[in-house]
Amino acid sequence: MMKKTSNNIWKIILGFGVFIVLIVSFFGYQDIPLIQLKKKYTDSYSSFVRVGDMDIHYKDQGDKKDSIPIVLIHGTGSSLHTYDHWTKELIINHRVIRMDLPGYGLTGPFPDRDYSYNNYVAFLKVFLEKIGIKSCILAGNSLGGNIAWRFTTKYSEMVDNLILIDAAGYPMKSKSIPLAFKIAQIPIIQNIFTVISPRFVAKASVENVYNDKTKVDEKLVDRYFELTLREGNR
Repeated sequence: MMKKTSNNIWKIILGFGVFIVLIVSFFGYQDIPLIQLKKKYTDSYSSFVRVGDMDIHYKDQGDKKDSIPIVLIHGTGSSLHTYDHWTKELIINHRVIRMDLPGYGLTGPFPDRDYSYNNYVAFLKVFLEKIGIKSCILAGNSLGGNIAWRFTTKYSEMVDNLILIDAAGYPMKSKSIPLAFKIAQIPIIQNIFTVISPRFVAKASVENVYNDKTKVDEKLVDRYFELTLREGNR
């Protein structure tokens, strides 16, 4: 009886292993080299600055004489590109700075893989100092909003005004959670997700956070999907 049970367990384990191999083979995507992504997702406004062991991708647009620029911080799974349309309007009267946070976009991961809010706040301070910003109007969405308000409480002398857009940090129950977030909350799937990153998950997640679904086109989905595959971002 025990031998039969043991055989059944091994069959289940083997079957699960085969299932994982098939899933990885079908949905698995290799990381995209940074040099390839740079060609597609940088432009004449793109710059890189060294912060620690990271090359931070950022854009500084508008009147450089503006001593108190607007600094825009994106949310989870996003990049500085999320503020493209905002920037076009804001630079008419303001200097606008935005960056790819560590772990996102072209910047790549924190070397120590410490994605705590404290580490992000420490990063933001060094980044702003590196590019010569002493004071700014700080704006953040979602994850970026959480970083923004935490930064403000710690370094209030560097923040002239604070703008929060659906900022993370206040306990609440979301009516709708992006598919990628749901999957990432499943312990076993978390590790598998570093290899398996189906495009349909990226598309479903983007559609979830866009109120106007007509603005979600294939080019937009490609950007979210491909930047997720940047070496080290998963």
